[in-house]
Amino acid sequence: MDTVDRLLDLPLWQRNGVRFQVSPREVLDAPDRYPDHLARVHAADVAYPIHAVQRREGVVILDGYHRLLRALLDGARSVQAVVLTPAQLASLSS
Repeated sequence: MDTVDRLLDLPLWQRNGVRFQVSPREVLDAPDRYPDHLARVHAADVAYPIHAVQRREGVVILDGYHRLLRALLDGARSVQAVVLTPAQLASLSS
């Protein structure tokens, strides 16, 4: 769970049009303060996997934070994920 805790603390989302101001944990802990983000979380379709890359320091989510938070709110103990190696990720942009 350490990886998930680390990911939830990253300030990824906008507040007042300014990027990187709100972390998923803030939305989880105080959903009434972030109704726009909470609405996106509830609209997230967890049928689609999270996309991530494996780094030395751990997994980094490329796409799917709203789905991750939705799964956590729904009580899920796991989520579907496509986890790429750094080489696989690099090959996508070549």
